[in-house]
Amino acid sequence: MNFLSECEENCLKFLLNREDNIGFGNDDEVCLDDIRDCDFTFAHFQTLEKEGYIVGEIFTDTIYYYLTSKAIDYFPEKTKHIEINRKEKGVVTRRYWLDKIIPFLALLVSVMALLNSIFKWWQV
Repeated sequence: MNFLSECEENCLKFLLNREDNIGFGNDDEVCLDDIRDCDFTFAHFQTLEKEGYIVGEIFTDTIYYYLTSKAIDYFPEKTKHIEINRKEKGVVTRRYWLDKIIPFLALLVSVMALLNSIFKWWQV
C-alpha cells in the first residue's frame, strides 16, 4: 500500500468530510476559494486524481469530482496496514534477539563446563 503525503491526506480528509459529499459515487464540486485557508493546494487534488482516489474534472477555479472506493477505504486500510507492520516488526525483533541469546547461553554453558572441569582437575 502506498501512503499519501500529509498534505494529500489532509486534502482527502477535506473531501471526505464535506457536507455536500454523500460518499462513494456521488458528485460534488469544490471551488478553489473553499481551500484558500487549507494546508493543501490545487496540485494535491491532481495527485489524488492520478492515484485513483477521485475521478473528476479539474478546472482552474472549480473541481468536479466523485470519490472512489479507494478513497473511502484509505484511512481504515492505512490503520490496518500500520498495525500489521508493527506486529511484523515485533516478530522480527524477537527473532533477532532469540538468535543472539541462544548462542550466548550455549557459550556460557560451555565456559561453565570448562571452568568446572579445570577446577576439578586443579583440586586433584
